[in-house]
Amino acid sequence: MREIRLILPLLFKAGFRKKQGEKGNPMLTNSILCAILLFYSISGGILMIPAFTEFNENGMLAGFITIIFLASALVTMLFSIAPMMSLLYFSKDGEFYLYLPVKASSVFMSKMIYLYVSQLYLSVATCAPLLVIVGISQNLTVAFYVLTILGVLLTPFLGLLLASVICVPLVAIASLFKN
Repeated sequence: MREIRLILPLLFKAGFRKKQGEKGNPMLTNSILCAILLFYSISGGILMIPAFTEFNENGMLAGFITIIFLASALVTMLFSIAPMMSLLYFSKDGEFYLYLPVKASSVFMSKMIYLYVSQLYLSVATCAPLLVIVGISQNLTVAFYVLTILGVLLTPFLGLLLASVICVPLVAIASLFKN
Protein backbone atom coordinates (compact mmCIF):
# COMPACT_ATOMS: atom_id res chain seq x y z
CA MET A 1 0.00 0.00 0.00
CA ARG A 2 2.88 2.33 0.75
CA GLU A 3 4.27 1.79 -2.74
CA ILE A 4 0.93 2.64 -4.32
CA ARG A 5 0.80 5.89 -2.34
CA LEU A 6 4.23 6.76 -3.69
CA ILE A 7 3.33 6.14 -7.34
CA LEU A 8 -0.14 7.73 -7.45
CA PRO A 9 1.03 11.36 -7.11
CA LEU A 10 3.47 10.79 -9.97
CA LEU A 11 0.67 9.49 -12.18
CA PHE A 12 -1.62 12.40 -11.37
CA LYS A 13 1.12 14.97 -12.02
CA ALA A 14 1.92 13.32 -15.34
CA GLY A 15 -1.77 13.01 -16.26
CA PHE A 16 -2.61 16.67 -15.75
CA ARG A 17 0.60 18.03 -17.23
CA LYS A 18 0.54 19.34 -20.76
CA LYS A 19 2.69 17.14 -22.99
CA GLN A 20 5.08 18.52 -25.57
CA GLY A 21 3.45 18.99 -28.94
CA GLU A 22 -0.01 18.82 -27.40
CA LYS A 23 -2.23 21.73 -28.37
CA GLY A 24 -4.92 21.49 -25.71
CA ASN A 25 -4.95 21.48 -21.95
CA PRO A 26 -6.17 18.10 -20.58
CA MET A 27 -7.65 19.71 -17.46
CA LEU A 28 -9.64 22.19 -19.56
CA THR A 29 -10.82 19.42 -21.89
CA ASN A 30 -12.03 17.29 -18.96
CA SER A 31 -13.77 20.29 -17.39
CA ILE A 32 -15.60 21.07 -20.63
CA LEU A 33 -16.64 17.43 -21.03
CA CYS A 34 -17.87 17.33 -17.44
CA ALA A 35 -19.84 20.57 -17.90
CA ILE A 36 -21.50 19.22 -21.06
CA LEU A 37 -22.42 15.96 -19.32
CA LEU A 38 -23.78 17.85 -16.31
CA PHE A 39 -25.88 20.10 -18.55
CA TYR A 40 -27.42 17.17 -20.42
CA SER A 41 -27.96 15.15 -17.27
CA ILE A 42 -29.67 17.97 -15.39
CA SER A 43 -31.77 19.17 -18.33
CA GLY A 44 -32.73 15.60 -19.24
CA GLY A 45 -33.68 14.87 -15.65
CA ILE A 46 -35.86 17.96 -15.38
CA LEU A 47 -37.60 17.16 -18.67
CA MET A 48 -38.23 13.57 -17.56
CA ILE A 49 -39.93 14.34 -14.23
CA PRO A 50 -43.39 13.37 -15.62
CA ALA A 51 -41.90 10.11 -16.89
CA PHE A 52 -40.41 9.40 -13.46
CA THR A 53 -43.90 9.68 -11.97
CA GLU A 54 -45.26 7.21 -14.53
CA PHE A 55 -42.37 4.82 -13.92
CA ASN A 56 -43.00 5.00 -10.17
CA GLU A 57 -46.75 4.40 -10.53
CA ASN A 58 -46.17 1.39 -12.82
CA GLY A 59 -43.41 -0.09 -10.64
CA MET A 60 -40.69 0.45 -13.23
CA LEU A 61 -38.65 3.11 -11.41
CA ALA A 62 -36.08 0.60 -10.14
CA GLY A 63 -35.53 -0.67 -13.69
CA PHE A 64 -35.07 2.87 -14.97
CA ILE A 65 -32.53 3.61 -12.24
CA THR A 66 -30.67 0.46 -13.27
CA ILE A 67 -30.63 1.71 -16.85
CA ILE A 68 -29.15 5.01 -15.63
CA PHE A 69 -26.31 3.16 -13.90
CA LEU A 70 -25.70 0.92 -16.93
CA ALA A 71 -25.62 3.94 -19.25
CA SER A 72 -23.07 5.55 -16.95
CA ALA A 73 -20.97 2.38 -17.02
CA LEU A 74 -21.16 2.41 -20.82
CA VAL A 75 -20.02 6.04 -20.97
CA THR A 76 -17.19 5.23 -18.57
CA MET A 77 -16.19 2.25 -20.68
CA LEU A 78 -16.15 4.25 -23.91
CA PHE A 79 -14.11 7.07 -22.40
CA SER A 80 -11.64 4.76 -20.65
CA ILE A 81 -10.53 2.50 -23.51
CA ALA A 82 -8.02 4.96 -24.98
CA PRO A 83 -6.57 6.11 -21.61
CA MET A 84 -6.29 2.50 -20.47
CA MET A 85 -4.45 1.45 -23.60
CA SER A 86 -2.08 4.40 -23.44
CA LEU A 87 -1.43 4.12 -19.71
CA LEU A 88 -1.16 0.36 -19.30
CA TYR A 89 0.04 -0.95 -22.64
CA PHE A 90 1.68 1.80 -24.68
CA SER A 91 3.18 3.80 -21.84
CA LYS A 92 6.85 4.68 -22.01
CA ASP A 93 7.27 5.10 -18.25
CA GLY A 94 8.36 1.49 -17.68
CA GLU A 95 12.03 2.45 -17.62
CA PHE A 96 11.33 5.03 -14.93
CA TYR A 97 9.47 2.57 -12.70
CA LEU A 98 12.16 -0.10 -13.15
CA TYR A 99 14.57 2.02 -11.14
CA LEU A 100 12.13 2.54 -8.29
CA PRO A 101 12.08 0.00 -5.45
CA VAL A 102 8.45 -1.03 -6.12
CA LYS A 103 6.79 -4.21 -7.31
CA ALA A 104 5.21 -4.47 -10.73
CA SER A 105 1.87 -5.26 -9.10
CA SER A 106 2.02 -1.98 -7.19
CA VAL A 107 2.66 -0.06 -10.40
CA PHE A 108 -0.25 -1.81 -12.11
CA MET A 109 -2.59 -1.26 -9.15
CA SER A 110 -1.68 2.42 -8.89
CA LYS A 111 -2.33 2.84 -12.61
CA MET A 112 -5.74 1.18 -12.22
CA ILE A 113 -6.56 3.45 -9.26
CA TYR A 114 -5.52 6.44 -11.36
CA LEU A 115 -7.82 5.28 -14.16
CA TYR A 116 -10.68 4.79 -11.69
CA VAL A 117 -10.29 8.25 -10.18
CA SER A 118 -9.91 9.87 -13.59
CA GLN A 119 -13.12 8.19 -14.80
CA LEU A 120 -15.11 8.81 -11.62
CA TYR A 121 -16.09 12.30 -12.76
CA LEU A 122 -17.94 10.76 -15.72
CA SER A 123 -20.03 8.65 -13.38
CA VAL A 124 -20.70 11.60 -11.11
CA ALA A 125 -21.60 13.88 -14.03
CA THR A 126 -23.96 11.39 -15.70
CA CYS A 127 -25.60 9.60 -12.77
CA ALA A 128 -25.68 11.86 -9.74
CA PRO A 129 -27.74 14.81 -11.04
CA LEU A 130 -30.27 12.57 -12.73
CA LEU A 131 -30.68 10.35 -9.66
CA VAL A 132 -30.97 13.33 -7.32
CA ILE A 133 -33.75 14.69 -9.53
CA VAL A 134 -35.48 11.28 -9.42
CA GLY A 135 -35.16 11.17 -5.64
CA ILE A 136 -36.50 14.69 -5.13
CA SER A 137 -39.38 14.35 -7.61
CA GLN A 138 -40.52 11.01 -6.18
CA ASN A 139 -39.95 11.83 -2.48
CA LEU A 140 -37.66 8.84 -1.99
CA THR A 141 -36.10 8.01 1.36
CA VAL A 142 -32.58 8.70 2.64
CA ALA A 143 -31.67 5.09 1.88
CA PHE A 144 -32.06 5.89 -1.83
CA TYR A 145 -29.50 8.68 -1.59
CA VAL A 146 -27.05 6.48 0.33
CA LEU A 147 -27.40 3.74 -2.28
CA THR A 148 -27.06 6.36 -5.02
CA ILE A 149 -23.70 7.48 -3.60
CA LEU A 150 -22.59 3.87 -3.37
CA GLY A 151 -23.76 3.15 -6.92
CA VAL A 152 -22.09 6.25 -8.35
CA LEU A 153 -18.82 5.25 -6.67
CA LEU A 154 -19.01 1.64 -7.89
CA THR A 155 -20.23 2.25 -11.45
CA PRO A 156 -16.77 3.14 -12.88
CA PHE A 157 -15.51 -0.31 -11.81
CA LEU A 158 -17.93 -1.94 -14.24
CA GLY A 159 -16.89 0.41 -17.04
CA LEU A 160 -13.19 -0.20 -16.36
CA LEU A 161 -13.74 -3.95 -16.24
CA LEU A 162 -15.46 -3.90 -19.62
CA ALA A 163 -12.78 -1.59 -21.04
CA SER A 164 -10.00 -3.88 -19.85
CA VAL A 165 -11.69 -6.87 -21.51
CA ILE A 166 -11.96 -4.89 -24.75
CA CYS A 167 -8.36 -3.56 -24.52
CA VAL A 168 -6.69 -6.98 -24.45
CA PRO A 169 -7.70 -8.01 -28.00
CA LEU A 170 -7.16 -4.45 -29.25
CA VAL A 171 -3.59 -4.50 -27.96
CA ALA A 172 -3.01 -7.90 -29.59
CA ILE A 173 -4.28 -6.54 -32.90
CA ALA A 174 -2.21 -3.37 -32.53
CA SER A 175 0.93 -5.37 -31.83
CA LEU A 176 0.43 -7.28 -35.10
CA PHE A 177 0.40 -4.03 -37.04
CA LYS A 178 3.22 -2.52 -35.01
CA ASN A 179 5.73 -5.23 -35.91
